[in-house]
Amino acid sequence: MLVLGGGDGLAVREVLRHPDVRRVDVVELDAGLARLARTDPALSALNGHAYDDPRVHVTTGEAFRMLRGAAPASYDVVISDLPDPSVTAGTKLYSQEFYGLARRVLAPGGRLVVHAGPVAARPETFWTVESTLRAAGFRTARTG
Repeated sequence: MLVLGGGDGLAVREVLRHPDVRRVDVVELDAGLARLARTDPALSALNGHAYDDPRVHVTTGEAFRMLRGAAPASYDVVISDLPDPSVTAGTKLYSQEFYGLARRVLAPGGRLVVHAGPVAARPETFWTVESTLRAAGFRTARTG
């Protein structure tokens, strides 16, 4: 599994609930956030001490760069737990190019999970993300 963003460890906590998960690679831009998630007593309790699990491997870096350098078909699941798409600095992380790179690293039958923000609060943003995913070749399903 690959988690892009998610430096707080909360997505990793959820992933680790599945006993068949063998490895979780986390790519977090903010090294300080990942360090805080590992060492702050309150946050590390909240994330279930996810970063202490030997299956978890954290890399500090930019998600685009990581996807460009990853081997094709190297992940069964990619979780994009990135800043809200309405944050201007992060809009490239919701582009057709970004999703194309994510698709390239997925194994056949793999799944991409994307945080697209709350549909009720920003329906235009949510539906733009959905249509961009479809344009990149994904079939979409809304959950939650």
